[in-house]
Amino acid sequence: MDGTWKGTDDVQIQKADVYFSEAHGGRYVPRTVLIDLEPGVLNAVRSQKAMGALFNPDTFISAQNGAGNNFAKGYFSEGCELIEDILDQTRKQVEACEAF
Repeated sequence: MDGTWKGTDDVQIQKADVYFSEAHGGRYVPRTVLIDLEPGVLNAVRSQKAMGALFNPDTFISAQNGAGNNFAKGYFSEGCELIEDILDQTRKQVEACEAF
C-alpha cells in the first residue's frame, strides 16, 4: 500500500466499469440490453428526461406488436423473431467486458 487514501468517490468511479461502459466525453452508459415485446414500454423509458438519454439506443429491442398477455404468441411467434437480435446485442455487451 502506498499510504495514500482514496476517497469514496474515487473508488466508486474505479468500480463504475462493472456496470457501466465509458462513452464519448466521459459519459457512462449502463451495460444493459432492454427487451420487451411491447414497444410502448421501451418508448416510455426512452422518453423520460432523467433516464432516457442514459441508455444506448442500440440496446433497446422490441417487437412491433405486443403478445397481448398470450404466452403462446409471445413464446412461439413474437418472441422467437427477436432471438437473433437479443443474442447479438447480448454478445456485444459481453465482449465489451473485461471479465464475465
